Amino acid sequence: MRKEQRRRIRIELALPAWIYIENKRFSTETKNLSLKGVLLNLKRGRVKLIKGEKYKIIISPGGGVEIKVISKFVDQTQRGASFDFIKMDEVSFRNLFNIIRLYAPDPDLVKEELTNPAFDVKDLDL
Repeated sequence: MRKEQRRRIRIELALPAWIYIENKRFSTETKNLSLKGVLLNLKRGRVKLIKGEKYKIIISPGGGVEIKVISKFVDQTQRGASFDFIKMDEVSFRNLFNIIRLYAPDPDLVKEELTNPAFDVKDLDL
C-alpha cells in the first residue's frame, strides 16, 4: 500500500457543517480540514453521493461565520466522505485560511501554501 502524499496541511477539527444533496440540507461535522478540502462525518449509506459530482457545503466555525464552498465529491469510507474544494468567495477563503492557521502546528507553513497552487485551473470545470 502506498503512502498518501498530501500537498496541504490538514488539521483535525470537528466543526458543524451542512451539505446540500438534491436541494436537501443534511447536518454533519468536519473531521479534518485543509485549504483544499474536507473530510465530513458522513458514513456510507447515510446519504447518496456520486463521485465527481459537485456539492455545496457550509462549515460553521461559530460566531455567525459561515464558510461556503462548492466542492467535488472524491471518496467515501467508514471514516467519512472526502471533498475537494473547487470554488468559494474571498470571505469564505479568508475565514478558512485563518482557521487552518489557528490550529496548524506551524502557522507559517500555511501561509507558504499560498505560493504553491494545489490544483490546475483547467481541471476545475467551472
